[in-house]
Amino acid sequence: MTDNIIETLVQIDERARSITDNAEKERIKLAEKMETDMRKIRASIEHDSNAKIKKLHDLSREETKRKKDDIESSTREKIAGMRKFFEENHKKWENEIFNHIIGR
Repeated sequence: MTDNIIETLVQIDERARSITDNAEKERIKLAEKMETDMRKIRASIEHDSNAKIKKLHDLSREETKRKKDDIESSTREKIAGMRKFFEENHKKWENEIFNHIIGR
């Protein structure tokens, strides 16, 4: 009977070790899977972030170009207006300056 008890205790101990070993193997496997999943998540977040940064950069570049084009267009219009104003008035100004110099 003592032998049966000892044998039963040994079997229980072996079973407990087996359960503990399996649990440890499962823990390691889960930790490795978690690490792999975290790497994939980080890579996905980095990829998404880079895509968003590129999109914002492109939008910023487009907005800057649009503003530059607007400024250039406005400047051309103002210069054209100034040239027209000059062409329409330069003879009158020349006469006014000439008359002022000669005292008329």
